[in-house]
Amino acid sequence: MKKKKAKVTERIITINREGGNLNGVPYFQFLVAMQGLEALNRGMMLTRVATPSRCMEIISQITGNKYKRTDRNKALYDAEVIMHALREEKRQKAEDEFLAKSS
Repeated sequence: MKKKKAKVTERIITINREGGNLNGVPYFQFLVAMQGLEALNRGMMLTRVATPSRCMEIISQITGNKYKRTDRNKALYDAEVIMHALREEKRQKAEDEFLAKSS
């Protein structure tokens, strides 16, 4: 018997940071959407306005990917990847400024 190979798809996410927003979405709104999906995964309930579909819609505006109703974990993973990239960019910028001052 031959084993089926898992299908691996690579997605590229580009973020436009004009005006302090992430592809037109305020940073704070992105954080709230990400925390909302994390809370849902822990079994907590959200308000009537912060629905899972609304949280995924906000993340979808940033990533450019459309998420199905059942893709909550995929949307959360993409949000965590974006958050990691933002933290690394901030760390790199601080490191570059430190090196510029010390030389």
